[in-house]
Amino acid sequence: MNFKRIFLFNFHLFIVIASTISYFWISSITTFGIRSLQFYTIWNLLTVLFFYAKNLYKDIQLFRTGKTSDSSTSLLTLVFVMNIIMEIVFWSLTLYDPTLILPKTFVIPPVLNHFLHTFPLFYDFIEIFFLPEYFAKMSSKYLDFLFVLLLALGYALVSFSVTFIYGDVIYPFLSMMSPLFFFIFFLVATIFAYSFVMLSRKLISTGISRNLKKKEEEKKDN
Repeated sequence: MNFKRIFLFNFHLFIVIASTISYFWISSITTFGIRSLQFYTIWNLLTVLFFYAKNLYKDIQLFRTGKTSDSSTSLLTLVFVMNIIMEIVFWSLTLYDPTLILPKTFVIPPVLNHFLHTFPLFYDFIEIFFLPEYFAKMSSKYLDFLFVLLLALGYALVSFSVTFIYGDVIYPFLSMMSPLFFFIFFLVATIFAYSFVMLSRKLISTGISRNLKKKEEEKKDN
């Protein structure tokens, strides 16, 4: 019996269920409608849900057939970078002044708040530490950074479009920025994102090496 596979299956199942509940929960208490697309948290939550649902599907394949296709590490890197940026920005601003990150009239229940803004990064560290076997080789670092850059540009484009249509922004701290300051903020965030991409690659590479070493040891034992 492969206990690591059993653990990862249950771990991925928990995240998919928790993320799904979190999405419907946050949707039920907001009144922003289409403007909720300005929430980076929503983008992050849906990306996390897709990533771990994909991994859960591969876990099921492993249980049923004993094999599955390799997964690109680029999506794992993307999820890791999105989560770490979200948590740094959210908790830094929340601890300094909560009204900079959320409208005064909007209150998130504490449990939901942690499911959205605390636990996701812990998920990623656990995922990398117990790296599934279908992450067998590293993706190109240029592809990793391209994924991150495209998502950042996509978020900025949608956010600006919604702002243009409705005339305001959901995040109060963004409304305080001039176009020049926002460009500087985006540039600095991109530099940090690149650093987090490299950190993620280092951690994932270590996990892949650990898996390969374990396979070699198992072959020797057999």
